[in-house]
Amino acid sequence: MYLYVSNFVEKHQKHDYDCYNLSNFFQYINKNQLMGIIQMERSNTVYFKSQEYMPPQCPPSNATSNDVEPVYRFIEDDSVQELDFLNHIERGKSYPPTKTCEALALSFYTTIDAAKNASKKFKNLRNKKIVAGRVTSECGIHNINNYHLNLWVYKEINMLNVFLGEVSGIGNK
Repeated sequence: MYLYVSNFVEKHQKHDYDCYNLSNFFQYINKNQLMGIIQMERSNTVYFKSQEYMPPQCPPSNATSNDVEPVYRFIEDDSVQELDFLNHIERGKSYPPTKTCEALALSFYTTIDAAKNASKKFKNLRNKKIVAGRVTSECGIHNINNYHLNLWVYKEINMLNVFLGEVSGIGNK
Protein backbone atom coordinates (compact mmCIF):
# COMPACT_ATOMS: atom_id res chain seq x y z
CA MET A 1 0.00 0.00 0.00
CA TYR A 2 2.85 2.37 0.85
CA LEU A 3 4.28 1.99 -2.65
CA TYR A 4 1.03 3.08 -4.27
CA VAL A 5 0.60 6.06 -1.92
CA SER A 6 4.20 7.23 -2.38
CA ASN A 7 3.95 6.87 -6.19
CA PHE A 8 0.74 8.89 -6.16
CA VAL A 9 2.28 11.64 -4.04
CA GLU A 10 5.43 11.75 -6.19
CA LYS A 11 3.44 11.98 -9.40
CA HIS A 12 1.06 14.67 -8.12
CA GLN A 13 3.13 16.75 -5.72
CA LYS A 14 3.74 19.46 -8.35
CA HIS A 15 0.02 20.26 -8.40
CA ASP A 16 -1.45 22.83 -6.04
CA TYR A 17 -4.56 20.82 -5.23
CA ASP A 18 -4.69 18.42 -2.34
CA CYS A 19 -2.84 15.41 -3.75
CA TYR A 20 -3.76 13.30 -0.74
CA ASN A 21 -7.44 13.46 -1.61
CA LEU A 22 -8.75 9.89 -1.44
CA SER A 23 -10.87 10.14 -4.59
CA ASN A 24 -7.82 11.25 -6.58
CA PHE A 25 -5.88 8.35 -5.09
CA PHE A 26 -8.56 5.87 -6.17
CA GLN A 27 -8.50 7.32 -9.68
CA TYR A 28 -4.73 6.82 -9.76
CA ILE A 29 -4.70 3.11 -9.03
CA ASN A 30 -6.73 0.17 -10.19
CA LYS A 31 -9.43 -0.52 -7.59
CA ASN A 32 -8.86 -4.29 -7.81
CA GLN A 33 -5.16 -3.85 -7.06
CA LEU A 34 -6.02 -1.82 -3.96
CA MET A 35 -8.58 -4.36 -2.72
CA GLY A 36 -6.03 -7.14 -3.15
CA ILE A 37 -3.44 -5.19 -1.17
CA ILE A 38 -5.91 -4.39 1.61
CA GLN A 39 -6.97 -8.04 1.85
CA MET A 40 -3.34 -9.21 2.00
CA GLU A 41 -2.53 -6.68 4.72
CA ARG A 42 -5.72 -7.43 6.65
CA SER A 43 -5.19 -11.17 6.58
CA ASN A 44 -1.42 -11.02 7.20
CA THR A 45 -0.94 -13.18 4.11
CA VAL A 46 -3.29 -15.87 5.43
CA TYR A 47 -5.31 -17.12 2.54
CA PHE A 48 -8.86 -18.37 2.74
CA LYS A 49 -10.83 -20.62 0.44
CA SER A 50 -12.65 -18.46 -2.11
CA GLN A 51 -10.75 -15.38 -0.87
CA GLU A 52 -11.06 -13.78 -4.28
CA TYR A 53 -14.81 -13.33 -3.62
CA MET A 54 -14.44 -11.86 -0.12
CA PRO A 55 -15.70 -8.33 0.41
CA PRO A 56 -13.34 -6.00 2.33
CA GLN A 57 -14.97 -6.58 5.75
CA CYS A 58 -14.78 -10.36 5.45
CA PRO A 59 -14.09 -12.29 7.60
CA PRO A 60 -15.36 -9.97 10.33
CA SER A 61 -12.87 -8.50 12.78
CA ASN A 62 -14.44 -10.41 15.69
CA ALA A 63 -13.67 -13.81 14.12
CA THR A 64 -11.34 -15.98 16.19
CA SER A 65 -9.36 -19.15 15.81
CA ASN A 66 -9.80 -21.88 18.42
CA ASP A 67 -10.94 -25.47 18.75
CA VAL A 68 -14.68 -26.08 19.07
CA GLU A 69 -15.99 -29.57 19.75
CA PRO A 70 -18.55 -30.82 19.23
CA VAL A 71 -20.04 -28.87 16.34
CA TYR A 72 -23.03 -30.03 14.32
CA ARG A 73 -23.41 -29.80 10.54
CA PHE A 74 -26.19 -30.66 8.14
CA ILE A 75 -25.20 -33.11 5.41
CA GLU A 76 -26.81 -34.07 2.10
CA ASP A 77 -26.85 -37.89 2.33
CA ASP A 78 -26.39 -40.63 4.90
CA SER A 79 -22.59 -40.35 4.93
CA VAL A 80 -20.33 -37.31 5.24
CA GLN A 81 -18.58 -36.32 1.99
CA GLU A 82 -16.41 -33.53 0.57
CA LEU A 83 -19.55 -31.93 -0.91
CA ASP A 84 -20.81 -31.26 2.62
CA PHE A 85 -17.91 -28.85 3.21
CA LEU A 86 -18.29 -26.56 0.22
CA ASN A 87 -19.52 -23.02 0.77
CA HIS A 88 -22.50 -21.50 -1.06
CA ILE A 89 -20.35 -20.02 -3.81
CA GLU A 90 -18.49 -23.28 -4.43
CA ARG A 91 -21.83 -25.10 -4.66
CA GLY A 92 -23.42 -22.48 -6.91
CA LYS A 93 -26.18 -21.75 -4.39
CA SER A 94 -27.97 -18.43 -4.44
CA TYR A 95 -27.63 -15.94 -1.60
CA PRO A 96 -28.51 -12.27 -1.06
CA PRO A 97 -25.75 -9.94 -2.33
CA THR A 98 -25.44 -8.42 1.14
CA LYS A 99 -24.59 -11.87 2.56
CA THR A 100 -21.50 -12.67 0.47
CA CYS A 101 -19.30 -12.96 3.56
CA GLU A 102 -21.67 -15.46 5.18
CA ALA A 103 -22.01 -17.37 1.89
CA LEU A 104 -18.24 -17.91 1.95
CA ALA A 105 -18.35 -19.43 5.42
CA LEU A 106 -19.29 -22.95 6.44
CA SER A 107 -22.19 -23.14 8.85
CA PHE A 108 -22.16 -25.23 12.04
CA TYR A 109 -24.12 -25.29 15.28
CA THR A 110 -22.52 -25.58 18.70
CA THR A 111 -25.37 -27.53 20.31
CA ILE A 112 -27.57 -30.33 19.00
CA ASP A 113 -30.66 -28.41 20.17
CA ALA A 114 -29.66 -25.38 18.09
CA ALA A 115 -29.22 -27.62 15.03
CA LYS A 116 -32.62 -29.26 15.59
CA ASN A 117 -34.27 -25.86 16.00
CA ALA A 118 -32.66 -24.69 12.75
CA SER A 119 -34.06 -27.72 10.94
CA LYS A 120 -37.54 -26.76 12.13
CA LYS A 121 -37.05 -23.11 11.22
CA PHE A 122 -35.45 -23.49 7.76
CA LYS A 123 -37.26 -25.55 5.13
CA ASN A 124 -34.07 -26.41 3.22
CA LEU A 125 -32.64 -28.19 6.30
CA ARG A 126 -35.66 -30.35 7.17
CA ASN A 127 -34.68 -33.46 5.21
CA LYS A 128 -30.96 -33.31 5.96
CA LYS A 129 -29.02 -35.35 8.49
CA ILE A 130 -27.17 -33.77 11.41
CA VAL A 131 -23.68 -35.05 12.18
CA ALA A 132 -21.29 -34.17 14.99
CA GLY A 133 -17.65 -33.30 14.42
CA ARG A 134 -15.06 -30.72 15.29
CA VAL A 135 -13.51 -27.45 14.18
CA THR A 136 -9.86 -26.77 15.05
CA SER A 137 -7.83 -23.59 15.19
CA GLU A 138 -5.81 -24.81 12.20
CA CYS A 139 -8.77 -24.90 9.82
CA GLY A 140 -9.79 -21.25 9.87
CA ILE A 141 -11.39 -18.47 11.85
CA HIS A 142 -14.96 -18.29 13.04
CA ASN A 143 -17.53 -16.35 14.98
CA ILE A 144 -20.40 -17.72 17.03
CA ASN A 145 -23.77 -16.05 17.39
CA ASN A 146 -26.72 -17.75 19.13
CA TYR A 147 -25.07 -21.20 18.91
CA HIS A 148 -24.46 -20.75 15.16
CA LEU A 149 -20.82 -20.88 14.05
CA ASN A 150 -19.65 -19.38 10.73
CA LEU A 151 -16.24 -20.74 9.72
CA TRP A 152 -14.03 -19.11 7.08
CA VAL A 153 -11.76 -21.96 6.04
CA TYR A 154 -8.07 -21.50 5.24
CA LYS A 155 -6.85 -22.68 1.84
CA GLU A 156 -5.39 -26.18 1.65
CA ILE A 157 -7.57 -27.48 4.50
CA ASN A 158 -9.54 -30.67 4.09
CA MET A 159 -12.54 -29.96 6.28
CA LEU A 160 -13.90 -33.48 5.88
CA ASN A 161 -10.80 -34.89 7.60
CA VAL A 162 -10.71 -32.18 10.26
CA PHE A 163 -14.41 -32.51 11.02
CA LEU A 164 -14.16 -36.29 11.40
CA GLY A 165 -10.96 -36.01 13.45
CA GLU A 166 -9.03 -38.25 11.06
CA VAL A 167 -5.96 -36.03 10.50
CA SER A 168 -5.07 -32.39 10.89
CA GLY A 169 -6.42 -31.77 7.39
CA ILE A 170 -3.63 -29.39 6.40
CA GLY A 171 -2.45 -29.86 2.85
CA ASN A 172 -4.90 -32.70 2.22
CA LYS A 173 -7.19 -30.87 -0.12
